[in-house]
Parts: sequence; structure tokens; C-alpha cells
Amino acid sequence: MTTTHSQNRPVRVPDARLESRHDDHVLELEVPGVPKDGVELTFENGLLTVQCRRAATESRWTPVHQEIPAGDYRRLFELDRTIDATRISASLDQGILRIVLPKSETAKPRRISLN
Repeated sequence: MTTTHSQNRPVRVPDARLESRHDDHVLELEVPGVPKDGVELTFENGLLTVQCRRAATESRWTPVHQEIPAGDYRRLFELDRTIDATRISASLDQGILRIVLPKSETAKPRRISLN
């Protein structure tokens, strides 16, 4: 996972998996610690932007060792023009952001009958 900084907060590139099915593509990203209201998705001109803001954790003690990184997530995906942007949907469950990218009707395989 790559990390950059924005507004004094680290911004990480979440790990992702993309699967293609008959009617759609499914994109899953690992974004632990992000609440539903911390997710922002935009799709414009074939570019899907995923931004996730994770709440800052506060502690009364001084950390001795920390492997849980602080910060937000951001990742861009250039998608095929065959995606039907009006039907994109997303869900967040246990730190996995799942985005369903439906194929447009013209992009789906179809059987052609003879006249």
C-alpha cells in the first residue's frame, strides 16, 4: 500500500480486487476503519475516484508501538466506457468497500438470431 500526505494526514492507496462477471464488474477495496459517511465516490468521464476519510483515533497514552496506520484512502480507476454510470452501486461491510459497476446493455454479449 502506497502512502502520500495531504493536509498533514497520510493518504494511502487501498489494496483492490476487480472481477468481471457477465453483467457487471465488481471492485473491492480494503478500507479498514472507514465509516459509511466517510466514503465519497465520483464517476466522471470514465474515471472513478474513491476517497475515504477515516476518523482520527485519540489515545490518553503515549504510543509505544503502532502498526495500525492513521490516515485516509484515495484511489483512481480509469474504467471502460461500457460502464452504465447511472446504475453504479456501493456498499461497505467490515472494512471492505464493494462497488458494482454494471455494464451497459450495448456492452453485454448477446445472441444474434438468423432471419
